[in-house]
Amino acid sequence: MASPQYSGDFVMDDVTIISSAGVSYNIQTLIIEINVYESIKTPWLSGTILIEDTTGLVETAPIIGQERVLFSFATSKDHDKIDFTNYQGVVTRISKRTTSNLTSQTYILEFSTLERMKNARTKVSKSFEGTTDLIVKDILTDKNYINNPKPLELEPTQGVRKYVMPNISPYSCIRMMSKESITSENRTGFLFYENHRGFNFRSISSLLQSKAGVPHPVKRIFIHGPPIGATEARFHAMTMLQFEILVGGNTFIKLQQGALCSKMIKHDIYNKNFGEYHFDYLNSFSDNPHTMSTENEFGPLISDMKMDETEKKITEFPDSKCFLTTSSSTDLYTEGKTDSQIEKWLQTGLSNKHQSENLTNMITIMGDSSIAAGDLIEIRIPSSLPGKKKVPERDQMDPYLSGRYLAQAVRHKINPRQQHYVTFIEAAKDSIYPKLPAMDQDFSWTE
Repeated sequence: MASPQYSGDFVMDDVTIISSAGVSYNIQTLIIEINVYESIKTPWLSGTILIEDTTGLVETAPIIGQERVLFSFATSKDHDKIDFTNYQGVVTRISKRTTSNLTSQTYILEFSTLERMKNARTKVSKSFEGTTDLIVKDILTDKNYINNPKPLELEPTQGVRKYVMPNISPYSCIRMMSKESITSENRTGFLFYENHRGFNFRSISSLLQSKAGVPHPVKRIFIHGPPIGATEARFHAMTMLQFEILVGGNTFIKLQQGALCSKMIKHDIYNKNFGEYHFDYLNSFSDNPHTMSTENEFGPLISDMKMDETEKKITEFPDSKCFLTTSSSTDLYTEGKTDSQIEKWLQTGLSNKHQSENLTNMITIMGDSSIAAGDLIEIRIPSSLPGKKKVPERDQMDPYLSGRYLAQAVRHKINPRQQHYVTFIEAAKDSIYPKLPAMDQDFSWTE
């Protein structure tokens, strides 16, 4: 296929299925639509292929749900390639199979990665000792577990830990360790996910800034409306086709989740004492990087207004979420090596994960294979105030909806018959510029 000339074009290899009998079938002409999904919440890529089968392939191959899928595509030669050729996919399910007429059937092939299949059939029953990043690397590369050939992005962690994995899947082991991991800079909120560049075991903070504390640049800038002085190609590349707010201002749920405030009681069974730890999101806001950290006067998407007659802020109610845990005493058979340091990661890690999606927006753009889950992008939504210019400048953007976002999930949708490619990005932000004004509302009760 020739290089793309217009927005929505793409380059793509033929789509091949290898049946359980080892026979290869080129299904390019049968495909109506292909979708590929990646997310920072899932440790695998997945996808669907919508097929209009006029050749009886589903019967002659036959397609039973164990086939290999081979293809790759990219927006152009200058963009990332999303590769299911070197790293083959595997069909996991056949769904929505219907007969459209006497000579054809339509159905969806759902596929995922080989590593996901290995995880489903493998259990880990072994003890480990070391930092969690090295244990994760061991599990992912061990030929008895995942035997992963893909690139790994592992963020170094602190503290020697001991684990005894009680016959659970490799991904379950890694998820458990991700909750307890702490970076050398005392950052929490680790993620374990796969995007089209490989596997990632890293903190949310590392997606936002470097180890030196410098905010990462955004991968792309998208505007809801034409950018000033844009060429035709740049116009389409930078313009959102559509946007939809998925989550916004859901403070009630955040309060229940412990994202805003919480209390943890840590009981030392050996020394017969306990410690109590309170978490306040507003007080700890400056301790962590945020999506809008590039600006001087940025702030949280939570107001510091007094809630009611208690004269307290929304983050000053620690009883809204309570935790009880036991301590790993240095005198309790551990030689002082396995204290989980739960007071460093439980409350802050939970808050970081929930607050990172305080405002979530779904945008649709012309296909871009270089956008991956975990990338930073900038979204510019013009203000809805009257009197703005036809082509608004930055100071006329909606400050709440506009800004730097973290791409949490990405879906690539290709229609080979129409030669059309769009990308959907679920993007989230946790801060605002300029920051919300201070509030001083009096809720005192009067007769």
